[in-house]
Amino acid sequence: MRSERKSRFLSYLALVVGVLSISISFAAYSSSLIIVKINRNVNCELFKVYLSSEEETVKQGFLKANTFNGAKGNTAEISNAALGNLQINSTVANIHAYFTNPGQSVTYKLYAINSGKYSAYLKQVEFKNVYRTNKHKVCTAGKGASSILVDEACKDIKIRIKIRDTIFEDNENINKIYNVSDHLLAPGLSEPIIITISYENNDNNTVSDGPFYVDFGDIVLTYLSTDY
Repeated sequence: MRSERKSRFLSYLALVVGVLSISISFAAYSSSLIIVKINRNVNCELFKVYLSSEEETVKQGFLKANTFNGAKGNTAEISNAALGNLQINSTVANIHAYFTNPGQSVTYKLYAINSGKYSAYLKQVEFKNVYRTNKHKVCTAGKGASSILVDEACKDIKIRIKIRDTIFEDNENINKIYNVSDHLLAPGLSEPIIITISYENNDNNTVSDGPFYVDFGDIVLTYLSTDY
């Protein structure tokens, strides 16, 4: 009899512990749901972050290149797409440069502007591959240039993007993603962004015997309304 009572007691105890565990787990899960729900209930129309060619006025579209030491750069394009759930992807596309010698560079200067009512956090910087390739940059020999030498010289072409005081770069020539935290852009403020493409000058340079062109994949900046 005592053994039977003890067995029943242990069974009841296990049941109580199980119910409590489920309750605690559900409470924790419910808290997560509340956080997400609060985020999604914010008015998305008031979350506005744009890339712009001007510092104080939002101006999308074309972005003029600045060139140094004989390099040439085409006009890039900037666009901004709201993806819902308080996420904006801002893109710099059509990045293209022309080089003949080490020491040359091309720069693009633009701004991120928070013209909305909510704080914006830079969460991701992505160097995408050139369309239909598995490379972030593709070098093409110009008139009279050896494709073999151009392929070697291409290794010395570097691209960097400086956002405020932080520099991101893709030296591996593959699609690369940087995850970012603690990068706040407060409402009503802007921050400078500089993209630099350089033909590095060092002792180990393989110099092309003619001009060559470099195409880059898009650069995408992702801004969210929260930093988590």
